[in-house]
Amino acid sequence: MFENLDQPYIFNNNFKHSVKTIILVSMAYMLIVLYFQPFGVNFLKSTSDGYFVLGTGIFTAITFFVNTQVLPGIFPKTFDSNKWTVKKEIIQNICMFIFLSFSFGLLAYLFNIALVNYSLPLFLTGALALLPIILFNLSNYNNSLKVRMVHVFDTGKQWLAEEKKHDVKNVKFVSESGKESMQFDPDKLLLLKSCGNYVEIYFVVDQKVRKSLLRQTLSNLESLLSENTNFVRAHRCCLVNFAHFSKMTNLSGSYSLQLSGLDLDIPIARGKVGQLKALSQANEHTSSVH
Repeated sequence: MFENLDQPYIFNNNFKHSVKTIILVSMAYMLIVLYFQPFGVNFLKSTSDGYFVLGTGIFTAITFFVNTQVLPGIFPKTFDSNKWTVKKEIIQNICMFIFLSFSFGLLAYLFNIALVNYSLPLFLTGALALLPIILFNLSNYNNSLKVRMVHVFDTGKQWLAEEKKHDVKNVKFVSESGKESMQFDPDKLLLLKSCGNYVEIYFVVDQKVRKSLLRQTLSNLESLLSENTNFVRAHRCCLVNFAHFSKMTNLSGSYSLQLSGLDLDIPIARGKVGQLKALSQANEHTSSVH
């Protein structure tokens, strides 16, 4: 049972939220006291009663502000939000309760409020002091639940996004026999080049270009990348990732292109020259914009 006292507890150290909560709780406390008139005492029967309610509201606000903003600034290690526990929260609430009870009793005495005529004035002022503390803790607990729910939803969205990204981003190449498979990040692929019954796969790993060989047709591998618009068939034997386009050259009417990091001249079929020129111009325009 007692080991639960050392469990972590959320300590609200957000200044804007704390001030807002303190103001709302203090006003709510005063409205509740004025409206319900607890213990059969009519707090509106005289001006002094109104001052008493106002005074208790002010003391409430000061007490909460000191405990949530002033003391944490003076004793940062004690009020470290990462080390705040249930036990510390209980001790803080007890201290605030004692201070408010004493303050409310003193105000009742100064303003000659009917509370002091009861046989248990300290009990009654204590009951009044308990009300704002309950409201304050309920407000903080409600806020902590909202923060946790937002965190859970954000974590869930991030996890789903990562899962979706993982599913979409990776492509799996399987050999014709089905005995060999390779998995690639399409963004890291540079070139797929047909070489007899095999396909040479050029890709980037740790900023270095690597090459793998897979027994498969270029058309079959191209179909796996059909949703990625960066892959263009430059030649019947070459499928390039235009995201890595470097430059296009024309030597005696024969066009070829180069990819960043790959020291190869990739031939361009005559029927593809116009398309690749347009893509290269679009690529240059995008680069200049960025």
